[in-house]
Amino acid sequence: MIMKNLFVIKGNSNTGKSTISALLHEKLSNHPNAVVQCFWNPDGAAVFDINNQELYNNFISVIDIKGRKIGIISQGDYVDCLRKTILFVNIVFNFDVLIVCARPHYVFPMLESEFGPSVCTKHIYQTERIDGSNAQIYAAKTQIVSDIITDIKEVCDL
Repeated sequence: MIMKNLFVIKGNSNTGKSTISALLHEKLSNHPNAVVQCFWNPDGAAVFDINNQELYNNFISVIDIKGRKIGIISQGDYVDCLRKTILFVNIVFNFDVLIVCARPHYVFPMLESEFGPSVCTKHIYQTERIDGSNAQIYAAKTQIVSDIITDIKEVCDL
């Protein structure tokens, strides 16, 4: 399978990968030319915002912006589940950008094996556990969201 642009939000458990995905979905879906083509909650696990308010459960999102398809898969803990989900949704939607979450020791090696190191190392956004105030944590997460959006604009010519 050919993957055009794979963006990986990489980090250990409870470092904010799913929260970043939810914030990214919110930001992209509010773009003036955005059409949310799909929003699906496959597993029922909760995703919380910075104040511990539930945003979404883990989700798959497909957003079209000016004819460019951007996918987000917030669940990145289970290797086989993520592999099958990526293969299925990419066949159905043929993404210009697919954003996935990955734990470094379990999921990321599968992504490198499946799609090649050159695809997986172009766009990596590392998350870390942050000890600090909600404002400090939120600032760190929103900076990663901003970095991802900047890169999406570049590769999609938006």
